[in-house]
Amino acid sequence: MRISTSQIYDQSLTAILNQQTKLANTQNQISTGKRILNPSDDPSGSVQILQLQRELSLSNQYVDNGVIAGNKLEREESTLDSATNLIQRVRELAVQGLNDSNSQSDRQAIATEMREINEQLLSLANTKDANGDYLFAGYATSTQPYTNLFGNYQGDEGQRNLKVGEGVLIATNDPANHLFEAPVTQTSVTPTLATSNAAVSIANDPSLLPPFAALTFDFSAGPPEEYTVTDGTNTATFAYTDGASVDLTTLDPAFPALDLVFTGAPSDADQFVIEKQSTQTTITPSLVTSSATVSITGDSGVLDPFTALTFDFSAGPPEEYNVSDGTNTATFAYTAGEAVDLSALNPNFPSLEVVFEGAPNDTDQFVIEKQAGTAQTIFKTIDNFATALEANNVGAGATPNNGDFLTNIDAVLTNILDGRAKVGGRLNAIDQQKEINETLAFNIETDLSAIKDLDYAEAISRLSRQSLSLQAAQQSFAQIKDLTLFNFI
Repeated sequence: MRISTSQIYDQSLTAILNQQTKLANTQNQISTGKRILNPSDDPSGSVQILQLQRELSLSNQYVDNGVIAGNKLEREESTLDSATNLIQRVRELAVQGLNDSNSQSDRQAIATEMREINEQLLSLANTKDANGDYLFAGYATSTQPYTNLFGNYQGDEGQRNLKVGEGVLIATNDPANHLFEAPVTQTSVTPTLATSNAAVSIANDPSLLPPFAALTFDFSAGPPEEYTVTDGTNTATFAYTDGASVDLTTLDPAFPALDLVFTGAPSDADQFVIEKQSTQTTITPSLVTSSATVSITGDSGVLDPFTALTFDFSAGPPEEYNVSDGTNTATFAYTAGEAVDLSALNPNFPSLEVVFEGAPNDTDQFVIEKQAGTAQTIFKTIDNFATALEANNVGAGATPNNGDFLTNIDAVLTNILDGRAKVGGRLNAIDQQKEINETLAFNIETDLSAIKDLDYAEAISRLSRQSLSLQAAQQSFAQIKDLTLFNFI
């Protein structure tokens, strides 16, 4: 086959250029440290690199989100910690203010400190984060949660979330109404009377009453001078004494010391039921006469184990009545104005001071129960208590009930402590997810490096080999181009 001179030149030049291209590519790889400089170098590897880079970017974004969420939650936790300390101080002041040894000036000083703390609490509820967003406004982060001590919550129920991991969302805030508000406890007595001259009162704080089915005082269960009390389990009979407290521990030794006092002349049909539904205590009368009343000045929080506490004057003679809590029943002799000892109904029953007044009829009935309360801010609760202190309207027989203030304060304190626990749980979740994200990012970077990073030992060896090949091509071309017959003529 005849090979022309031009063909020899073209082939040699092509070989030299190919070797130069390979050598230049290897040099670029070594200088950049990358194995794949162009997608055409490794199409499959290029696709894997793009996918891994997206995963790495997402993992890094999760880490950044965790930092942002952590900062917000740490700010919230710090705020709630301060709120906890302030509310605990308010509670200490409330207990101190209830001490009968305080003078009016003492209570005025306590009220003044309470109002100062109240302003601090309002400021905490309106705390902003580093971006100027309100922490406790839900989704409405530009809306101030509370404009003043007496205003309603202005935010919404939403919680802003940040994604800190695949399928992992962390709430970065809490609505203020879930923290600084709680259903209020209020105590009232509603009798059902056959006569108009019977009444009952709860003299000490009934908010301590555990929830129960019903505590019923029934005047139809015995002689006119007695009545029965039942808590749904136990029943005790009491002698009726106008204005005397009822000792409910005769109903159940474990019953708290509610001080119930009947006044008036209850009828045999009279009945009083003390019942607790949710957070408000009411006494519901069913009276044949209008002269019977009942009062509760104890802590109604002790009503919690029951649904209702019923005082029924229809269960016996006119001088007696039954008290039932839905489980126990006890019969008491009616004494107007004396507290009812509810331990006769249940030994575990607290000593609510229930006092009847007037002359209850045999068909009279009083029911003391808890009813659902509406939410009230801690600011309003503190203001109410401070107002009561300033008016010296605290202590035995105060209205509204002293124990209700403490119960309402404790309810908000419980909300805030629960909120802090949830925030702590979220912070722990962020820390755990951060470790997961960092481990995932390390694994992705390892896989990415294996695909795109250059093996320097192999590349340098290849560079040396390609350099030698280029020199050989150049030298061989130099020798071949000198082959001509003219050199031999």
